[in-house]
Amino acid sequence: MSSIIEGYNYDIFISYRQKDNKHDGWVTEFVENLKGELESTFKEEISVYFDINPHDGLLETHDVDESLKDKLKCLVFIPIISRTYCDPRSFAWEHEFKAFVELASKDQFGLKVKLPRGNVANRVLPVQIHDLDTDDKILIESELGGFIRGIEFIYKESGVDRPLTSKDNEEKNLNKTSYRNQINKVALALREIITAIKRYSPQYEEAQKEAFKSVSVPRKINKAKFIASLAIALTLIILGSLLVPKLFKSQKQLEKIIAVLPFENWNSGEEYQHLGDAIADDIYSQLSLINQFHVISYTSSSHYKGSDKPNIHQIGKELGANFIIAGSVERKFEDVSIRVQVINATIDDHIWADEFKGKWKDIFTIRANIAKKVAEKLNTVLPDDEVEQLEKNPTDNLEAYNLYLKGTYCWQMLTTEGYKKASEYFEQALQIDSNYALAYTGLAGLEVVSAAWGNIAPHEAYPKINEYVNKALKIDSTCARAYNLLGIINSLYYWNWKEAEQNFKLALQLDPNSSLSHSSYSVFFLAIMGRNEEAISEAKQAQKLDPFSPFINTRMGLTFTAIGQYDLAIEEYRKTMANNPNYFLSHVYFGITYSVKGMVKEAINELEKAVDLSGGNPFAIAWLVSCYYQIGEKELADNLYNNLKNRADTEYVPATSFFLIHWVRGEEDLALESLERAFNEHDSFLPLFRNRIPEGSKYMALYKEVGML
Repeated sequence: MSSIIEGYNYDIFISYRQKDNKHDGWVTEFVENLKGELESTFKEEISVYFDINPHDGLLETHDVDESLKDKLKCLVFIPIISRTYCDPRSFAWEHEFKAFVELASKDQFGLKVKLPRGNVANRVLPVQIHDLDTDDKILIESELGGFIRGIEFIYKESGVDRPLTSKDNEEKNLNKTSYRNQINKVALALREIITAIKRYSPQYEEAQKEAFKSVSVPRKINKAKFIASLAIALTLIILGSLLVPKLFKSQKQLEKIIAVLPFENWNSGEEYQHLGDAIADDIYSQLSLINQFHVISYTSSSHYKGSDKPNIHQIGKELGANFIIAGSVERKFEDVSIRVQVINATIDDHIWADEFKGKWKDIFTIRANIAKKVAEKLNTVLPDDEVEQLEKNPTDNLEAYNLYLKGTYCWQMLTTEGYKKASEYFEQALQIDSNYALAYTGLAGLEVVSAAWGNIAPHEAYPKINEYVNKALKIDSTCARAYNLLGIINSLYYWNWKEAEQNFKLALQLDPNSSLSHSSYSVFFLAIMGRNEEAISEAKQAQKLDPFSPFINTRMGLTFTAIGQYDLAIEEYRKTMANNPNYFLSHVYFGITYSVKGMVKEAINELEKAVDLSGGNPFAIAWLVSCYYQIGEKELADNLYNNLKNRADTEYVPATSFFLIHWVRGEEDLALESLERAFNEHDSFLPLFRNRIPEGSKYMALYKEVGML
């Protein structure tokens, strides 16, 4: 049987290793099912070449039959990619796969064809029946000149990686794919590719012309009908000329919501274990500088690391993103290779893929080129100032940059050990390059975490944070992270509200995609100032940018707690803990919110978990003590209270902790004394009590004096 295009012998060539069909006939069954699907997908008959007894084994034992070369002249080549297919010693790999790539690259259509919707597809359509080793991926992608854009027939369970069969239950398959649906996907992909080839075929165009000529034209024309038809046609043409440009314009103006998924790390050495996450996070940071992009925070995207999510469309839907950036990174000594692809998540369709190779010393140029290329492929024109920001080198020392990447990687663990390691890496980076602005903001951010949770006395922490931030801004006056930190300092320590708002607004102007800046502006300024609607709006924007972050989602709840909308706060904490049951911050704020609502038993349940998970945070203990007193558990409360007083002799315990306990015990003078000390110390927890201060009380004057009421 010949091809539907003149000059080609088959439409589809199916290539496989003999051993992948020998035992269970998987390939034979696949071919038969595919042929049946093709009959219901194409109007015309599609020819398939499938050799039931192919050559296999080592190259030196076989000669290539000339007839095989003729059969390889086909429209689409389907290799059955197994664990052993990508083997230079395999007959199928060397004399079928590589031979077709070379042949197709030189024929009239080329190896890659433009699809009807404008995307590009490779005429090699891989069917993958096993997960591939890294070396095999490199081998096949180097031949294809891009990423593997195949269709998977893989059945996965714990410890299982085998070909998917028609008998498998998709509910038990971790990939959630069904054999029947995958067969359909292959047929539809073939239809797209072959349709694209036909459109560019001279024979097809000639046939279309002949078909048009064969249409008979009546000799007598009704003049009135002709004029009416002509008028309708002209109207449609005019309307089309007006509407089509607007349609295209509206598509270009659609909001570009982008998520960068964790990059595959093709480095096996421990030295580079951070590289996949670090480079993806770095590219996220670059794309965030583009004002026309709405970029989902990498902390949410990293939720999919090692995930078995079914497809890009599902990921995009969950993140609220319509474009997904995926890729891989590999470093071998001084050589680095970053593969990047842009996918339209709404239809799970690849827009563009490319590989960026170079020396590690050129990494800043490479990452800038990636960001600019993504912008180009998404029809985004970058103003000069944004290009300048993208091309800016954060440091002149690559070792300092690598240490900063390691610090960021550790910080994202959100653990005490992770924070400790991150601090060490940032310090090391600054020892090498004392002019590294981002390393200063990294240290400042870690200090803020410690200060905000009462682990360090404010008078020790905030001046140090201020010093780090000012050093960063002296080096780079456009550092958005530094302005966000400056806003926090001015809010929580200096109570300079005017400066704080300017800082937050400038941070968001420089980086509108920063979930941290939106969240900080909400919690540390707008909620304190009583601008409740704005506070909720900013918190929701942070949540939209970082939907899976337990930190951001907990802060959404904290915003509601701070403005007195306790039921909404509880709803947020519940949602956060459904996915993050051991997240300390959620439990402590959940407990506080229950407590102020008078739901003391529920508060105790959450606060006991918070104390346990935090290793005995003083502020969480203070709230737990206050709840124990309220339900009459005096002995339990006294023991914890005395323990807290003893700790205060050797470590910092926030004065608000004692204010809360004395307040609940009805010791007004001691409560006022503790609150005055909290104001003198610039205690970070003071804003949490502002809505609970009784009107006309002695406490209110202190809050009014600093502008919190």
